[in-house]
Amino acid sequence: MFQELFEAAIVGGGPAGLSAALTLGRARRSTVIIDHHKPRNKMVRHSHGFLTRDGLSPREFRELAKEELKKYPSVRFINDEIVDVRRNHKIFQVTTKNGVLETKKMLFATGLVDVLPEIDGFDAVYGISAFICPYCDGWEFRDKPIAIIGHQLADFHFVKALYGWSHDVRAFYERQV
Repeated sequence: MFQELFEAAIVGGGPAGLSAALTLGRARRSTVIIDHHKPRNKMVRHSHGFLTRDGLSPREFRELAKEELKKYPSVRFINDEIVDVRRNHKIFQVTTKNGVLETKKMLFATGLVDVLPEIDGFDAVYGISAFICPYCDGWEFRDKPIAIIGHQLADFHFVKALYGWSHDVRAFYERQV
């Protein structure tokens, strides 16, 4: 794969990983971003919460960020999946499905994995009218009825936050028997 020793390896090519790569690239640190191109937000049409990029599709956001990072020759990209990381003294050995690389530092910017409800038809509306993050998509549904679906009462900490977008909030949860 690469013969050089990287100063930093970033796991994850989403907004956090790309922002970290920008900072490291500007600092002239040899950096590699390892990303398997399975973003959490692949189903949504628009990303929100990023200055100057509010409303872009997740794909457009990543493409623009990668284009901007091209001017920093110390930043490289690998489209791959990590299968193992081992530390040997002060060096990390990163094994991907396609090879091995070494780095001094590791930054995990892998984000979250959403557990979607098992509701018939949910896939058809996910990213259109059903969302995971109210901070990402609440603005678009402000002052409209909002429903929250959870598996336990502890999931409903969002109910209070949702009142900032709508006072018509209904909470549903699956009761554990």
